[in-house]
Amino acid sequence: MAVVDHFAFQVADLDKSLEFYCDSLGWPFLFRKRDDEHQEEFAYIDLEGGKLELLASLNEKEPFTQKTRPSNCPHLAIRTDSMDELVQDLSDKNVNIFKGPFEIEKMVKWLYIADPDKNIIEFVQWF
Repeated sequence: MAVVDHFAFQVADLDKSLEFYCDSLGWPFLFRKRDDEHQEEFAYIDLEGGKLELLASLNEKEPFTQKTRPSNCPHLAIRTDSMDELVQDLSDKNVNIFKGPFEIEKMVKWLYIADPDKNIIEFVQWF
């Protein structure tokens, strides 16, 4: 059984997007994190039964636009309890991992696969 972890949207201005989702819509803010290694900043908003991730580029020379969106956005994220077991299971089933696994130490591990139509699915393990 798959348990939805989050949906992700790219945004041009994280502050403006957080104001919209949290202040205008009243959705609960969870946290915000800067990820210099991947040149992104992200924030999570609580949704009953999952979360909404907002992704913004930290690269001022190449901000996210509709034409230059990251290859992993938009995506559906499914929670996993063990990234190591998942990687083995995907390998056993000949499912190609096209990005990852990645890790932010003591916080999260994640990887990306694509379905036959190139729809992106992320698997994520939180610590």
